[in-house]
Amino acid sequence: MTLVDRVGQQPGHSPMEQPAETEPLADHLDARPHNLPAQLTSLIGREHERQAVCTLLRRLEVRLVTLTGPGGVGKTRLGLQVATDLLDDFVDGVCFVPLAASSDSDLVAATIARALGIKETGERSLFDLLLASLQDKHLLLLLDNFEQVLAVAPRLSNLLAECPHLKMLVTSRAVLHIRGEHALSRCWQRHPDCRICWPSARISRCW
Repeated sequence: MTLVDRVGQQPGHSPMEQPAETEPLADHLDARPHNLPAQLTSLIGREHERQAVCTLLRRLEVRLVTLTGPGGVGKTRLGLQVATDLLDDFVDGVCFVPLAASSDSDLVAATIARALGIKETGERSLFDLLLASLQDKHLLLLLDNFEQVLAVAPRLSNLLAECPHLKMLVTSRAVLHIRGEHALSRCWQRHPDCRICWPSARISRCW
């Protein structure tokens, strides 16, 4: 049994749950399946960004949000905090998929499947297994450092099209340029040449 099929059960030891050696982000995290890593510090001074992304993802018609910006500006940290804030919004929880070590687009489906606890069986492709497992799930996928595997971005559109209750929060140095994407660019004072900065960042949408 994979964790995507274990909604409502108590957390145990599986890919989408908090590892035993780390502390949870907050006490309420145990209420939903997740694999969010522990954060050693609080997210301070970014309430506007945090609220803006949460509000966007809570809109019914918004399925994909991409946080873009140069490396080192805190996209991952913001994404993790937003995912934590939204745990109660997703009955089937949140799955964090780190892609920083990935460079092969062909392995993205396997990486997502591994994070969800889905194992390859029979002759079905991993992508087909993902579709079958996620089709009826109310789940948030947090895909981190997606700039490593931009070539596979169109497959995300396929997942969203086939899984009507699935939403995605993506961090990337580049936008994905796929249908339905809401991209938020972020940069801070150490990047003075960037013309779109929080809190005045514009949300661009790809059609």
